[in-house]
Amino acid sequence: MLKNLFAWASIGSNGKVVDDLAGDQNGKEVKIGEYYDFGQTWVIRFRSKKRGQKAAKATKMLARNNNIGYNQNNRKSLYNQCELIDWDIDRIYQIKPCDCDCSLLAVCAINFAYGKSLLPYALTTYSLPTIVYKHKTKFKRADKSIKTLKFHKGDMVGKSGHVIINV
Repeated sequence: MLKNLFAWASIGSNGKVVDDLAGDQNGKEVKIGEYYDFGQTWVIRFRSKKRGQKAAKATKMLARNNNIGYNQNNRKSLYNQCELIDWDIDRIYQIKPCDCDCSLLAVCAINFAYGKSLLPYALTTYSLPTIVYKHKTKFKRADKSIKTLKFHKGDMVGKSGHVIINV
């Protein structure tokens, strides 16, 4: 059975949520790994399989770009870099040293899937699930997937405080 791989941003190279250097200093600030249980309570799923796949592709590219690190205080810098490349997935390699947190990584993945600033940078893991209600034609909840571990590409699996994206 193939395992789902997920990407997430979780901690700065100094082991804290605030890091003084932009970018991924140790290759572990924004990374890809196997699914793990951290008490997830929700799954946000794209209604369009194609959009979910595009979000997954963008997330994987973002996670592999070591110019993108983790810093909650500087999280908007990734969003700014993505705006500079007009949410063009083929230009992710042009992103300069910047930072994000887990929720901003998810927001950027969504925006890349749509090729525009659909969601604002201010969303957090506390407010991210509300997009399902504000954008009913684009997203739905798939919370039962947590028990079955059957995820779709682009699924955002989380709880208040953390989110991971199926790549």
